[in-house]
Amino acid sequence: MRFFLSIFVVLILSVSGIAKAQERFSSMIEDLPLPALLIEDADNSILFDKPSGRFIELQAYTQAMSMAEIYRFYERSLPALGWQKIDAENYYRDTERLKIHIEQKDKTNRVIFTLTPDKI
Repeated sequence: MRFFLSIFVVLILSVSGIAKAQERFSSMIEDLPLPALLIEDADNSILFDKPSGRFIELQAYTQAMSMAEIYRFYERSLPALGWQKIDAENYYRDTERLKIHIEQKDKTNRVIFTLTPDKI
């Protein structure tokens, strides 16, 4: 029985480590998690950093995740980083607003993250 319990514990720890390894963070929005199947496109993104706040439009692509999976990922992960959900596409934290917009073309989902200064 102890043997099986030990194997179970090792298996649970291994699976949780794999899940964490599959998540990474954006190179442009340092505290924005990205699922492993979402590819950041920094070449087609925009970054302005002003005294009034930062404006970032980040684009990312995936053929392996549905729109619902992408929205669900952010619904689960952003609150742990201090973001409060307004609706499926909009979140706010302190003086910033994050919009997550998804456009589908053929089999590719293009995700556009827009980070702007904003007070709610």
